Amino acid sequence: MVREVFPHIYVNEIPLPKNPLKTLNSYIILSDERVMIIDTGFNLPECKEALLAGIKELNIDLKKTDVVLTHMHVDHSGLADLLWGLGAKVYIGAKDGILLDNFRSHPEGVLLAISKAFNLGQEVIKMEKNEFDIVPKELFDYTPLKEGEVLQIGDYVFEVIDIPGHTPGHIGLYERRHKLFFGGDLILN
Repeated sequence: MVREVFPHIYVNEIPLPKNPLKTLNSYIILSDERVMIIDTGFNLPECKEALLAGIKELNIDLKKTDVVLTHMHVDHSGLADLLWGLGAKVYIGAKDGILLDNFRSHPEGVLLAISKAFNLGQEVIKMEKNEFDIVPKELFDYTPLKEGEVLQIGDYVFEVIDIPGHTPGHIGLYERRHKLFFGGDLILN
């Protein structure tokens, strides 16, 4: 079930099974020409059902939809391949796009580099690799976004803001005129 939180901006609460955060706020911005969906949820049946129910409720044409992933973690990007396969265009921060590509081609090397950069032990690499998947395995084409780029949906003009930390390529979308900010996992509640 979606609810309008600002004119033409809706939140679709996506359940996150077996996750302490419980839900992901996927935002949908509507206009006559295009639609923007911010973040998707895990590639799990419960997430897929909620995401697609919101899309259906708002009668969204995915061929006219831009999916913006605030970062590469699978709880935000897990269903990007599904939406891409149904005709949506996918965007992700440029640095996370590079990491995503590298992680898919050689995950152990990426985890080793992260472990060395943050002075973490080999146990972290084993935990990350074996206990949960942090990036989507499914392939999808994406367009990289860099700080300062602009995406317009109807009357809303969103500026891409780099907010590294949670991931190196974590991005937010800032709408100056209405003072709206979509920051993914910048703030966890």
